[in-house]
Amino acid sequence: MRTKLGLSLLLLLLWTASAFSQGLLVNESSSPAQLPRRAMGGGTGSIGFGRALPPRPVPIQTYKIKELTVDGRIKDQIAEINVSQTFTNTGSTQMEVSFVFPLPYDGAIDQMVLLVDGKEYPAKLLDATAARKTYEEIVRRNRDPALLEWIGTGMFQTSVFPVPAGASRTVSIRYSQLLRQENGVCDFLFPLSTAKYTLDPIEKLSITLTVETPEELKNVYSPTHEIQLKRPDAKKAEISFTETNTVPSTDFRLLFDSGTGELSAKILSYRPNEKEDGYFLLLASPKIATDPAEKPLPKTILFVLDKSGSMSGEKIVQARDALKFVLNNLNENDTFNILTYNDRVEAFKPEIQSFTPETRKQALDYCDSIRAAGSTNIGDALSKSLKMLQDKNQPNYVLFLTDGQPTVGEQNEMKLAEIAKQANTMKARIFSFGVGFDLNARLLDRLSQDNQGQTEF
Repeated sequence: MRTKLGLSLLLLLLWTASAFSQGLLVNESSSPAQLPRRAMGGGTGSIGFGRALPPRPVPIQTYKIKELTVDGRIKDQIAEINVSQTFTNTGSTQMEVSFVFPLPYDGAIDQMVLLVDGKEYPAKLLDATAARKTYEEIVRRNRDPALLEWIGTGMFQTSVFPVPAGASRTVSIRYSQLLRQENGVCDFLFPLSTAKYTLDPIEKLSITLTVETPEELKNVYSPTHEIQLKRPDAKKAEISFTETNTVPSTDFRLLFDSGTGELSAKILSYRPNEKEDGYFLLLASPKIATDPAEKPLPKTILFVLDKSGSMSGEKIVQARDALKFVLNNLNENDTFNILTYNDRVEAFKPEIQSFTPETRKQALDYCDSIRAAGSTNIGDALSKSLKMLQDKNQPNYVLFLTDGQPTVGEQNEMKLAEIAKQANTMKARIFSFGVGFDLNARLLDRLSQDNQGQTEF
């Protein structure tokens, strides 16, 4: 069996046919296995003459990775990683599966647990001969085992039988690992790439890591994924990465280093051979001095929310929750206002408000009163909200949320973009959020691009 970096589920398809002996097929592509067919002669002795037997229908054998969660803690060079992976049999018949986990570098699995219907079945570490003998005995008894079998350098395998059609199995692994260090940079790798061998995308992929170092944590960088990074203090970092309906193509990698001084700089180089030019990666992190007494710069945020009839139901609930989330994270020196629109534009207050405990409570109450009804007048919403901004001396942001296209007022996207551009005399950044399927993506992109913002759908 070939060794591959990544998590994969190898389907072991077993069948018995009257014309053939029992066979074993390892299917890495998750596609249905096709049995060989023989043409039956009509006494001539020649292949292809006579009437062939109709082929037997092959049961569909497919699966998907429903969820993959990685939760780890890295302290200095030691990583303790917890992995939870849920597989669902999407085929029409029960199947027998082999879960394969390749070890990154010098990691060592110290525990493996298979969860079946909420019950934990601890795995056993056996040599290949003992594992195969025990496995075959359990298969004959039609039980549901979780055997851990060494199948090569840096890789473990567990066999599970059976996985009924429509059922899910969750495999949980915990292992510790001594991270490699090169030129003072620690390198953490988690195998992901062979998850691409599934038929369907992973419904949810989540990676959460905490990094702690004895000295000041300097560079923290992932060359493979766009991570979210938080630094609670000088010696700690929190890294997160989340995707839905994704097919990973590369392994997850994280580089970090620690040290003292005003500037930390590290160089990692690579050269394929002596005849080719090489490559290098420069990581540089200056010491950022912060004053705990220094307050964040004040900003003005306008919430412009579509409350037309098409926003009814879950959409308006999510929109209200989004407004509340942002309101609860403003600073006391910020200013804000909320404008809602359908065929008319209404404002929380006639003017921009200072963010205080009192106005915060009033705004949250206003959010609860927002109801969806009416048509969609985007032109008036843009012009009235942008004209409300009056202060050029602080950053201005407009969060513009809509689920559809304009149905009343100006409806030409070029003219709507021009309306926003002319009204935006305070150079506010417009961030457009498109919800649903029936929307004008060109218009939202144009609004964001013309006004130094971004668009999310």
